[in-house]
Amino acid sequence: MEYRKLPKGIEKLSVIGIGLGGIQENSDEDIQNIIEKAIANGINFFDLFCGAKNVFLPFAKAIANKRDKIYFQLHFGAVYDSKTNEYSWSRNLKEIKETFEYEMKVLNTDYVDFGFLHCVNEIDDFEELCNNGIFDFLKELKEKNIIHHIGFSSHTPAVANKVLDTGIVDLMMFSINPAYDCNLGDELGIGDFKERQELFLRCEKDKVAISVMKPFFAGKLLDDASSPFKKKLTVYQCLQYALERPAVISCMAGVSKAKDLDELIAFSNASDEEKDY
Repeated sequence: MEYRKLPKGIEKLSVIGIGLGGIQENSDEDIQNIIEKAIANGINFFDLFCGAKNVFLPFAKAIANKRDKIYFQLHFGAVYDSKTNEYSWSRNLKEIKETFEYEMKVLNTDYVDFGFLHCVNEIDDFEELCNNGIFDFLKELKEKNIIHHIGFSSHTPAVANKVLDTGIVDLMMFSINPAYDCNLGDELGIGDFKERQELFLRCEKDKVAISVMKPFFAGKLLDDASSPFKKKLTVYQCLQYALERPAVISCMAGVSKAKDLDELIAFSNASDEEKDY
């Protein structure tokens, strides 16, 4: 496994990270096994935006006794319905605090590696996060060393630049894939190539790392019929493309089944020809 250094902190983050947004359909035992296998194969970086609340407990069991070797992103604004346990979006400070208390308790941890402003796609989103006290809550937790780094997720270069202007974020989660960069994506592929490239170069200059979401364009790049290039790319080509963008530190690849993880693990041993996009 290859590792990269967070410019403002952590020495070794795996270039392949695991996103947990689609893993919730598995049993608790299978979720735990997938995470344990990922860790055993050198993956140490996880995104805890989960499709459902039930992911947290098996994840906690998988990282037990390994907390100091594992790093994760926790999203402030992703909350979970008390009846269905499914993910929903909130800008309510009380709800966010209650979710955070639950997450810290079930994860059996007293600190978070990356506290994220969740899904800052519009200027109104950022202003709401500031006006509702959510951004201040993150800064307060950072001052208390409960959050070690502040980050945010976004799909919009102009809004991302607004958050970067605060000067206090260390990590940006952004959607990067060839379709988005070539203006052949969907409504989340915002900005032309120049605008997106300038954002990535700014992050590099400001020493703000990027963790990548949607490296496969929700799987569309992996199929001839759905690829906007009329020819599919492989998982390895998509990962390599994202990892070569400026400031990128890790690709948060979604895992639905154990076979998805096996493919990601094998990336480290793939040939240059297999990675050539």
